[in-house]
Amino acid sequence: MRKLKFAIWMALTFGVNGAAQAATQAECEAKLKEAQAAGIIYQIRMVDSTPTIVIDEQVFASLPFDAKQNIIDTLNCALFDDGRKLGEVVIVSNTSYKRLARWTLFKGLVVD
Repeated sequence: MRKLKFAIWMALTFGVNGAAQAATQAECEAKLKEAQAAGIIYQIRMVDSTPTIVIDEQVFASLPFDAKQNIIDTLNCALFDDGRKLGEVVIVSNTSYKRLARWTLFKGLVVD
């Protein structure tokens, strides 16, 4: 329950698609670290040259779509301070490592 509350708080803090617009790069980095400390995000790593977020599957499943999109926006904000974005990000389960969602620059977020 604590993880879910924190995830919702994180989503509301940035608002819908607001991470890159409303926060600095340092603030976005801090939000990602808070999500890792709370056990929502387990890892952010490269898998076959694709940035991959390992996330708590139960928390991710319970989030509204806008909050899921906000995770990607926050990652892009933390990596780039000039508005650029990654070409692709994959979100996988912390337990089964199955793909939960995929974000691309052209299609946006597609939840599996």
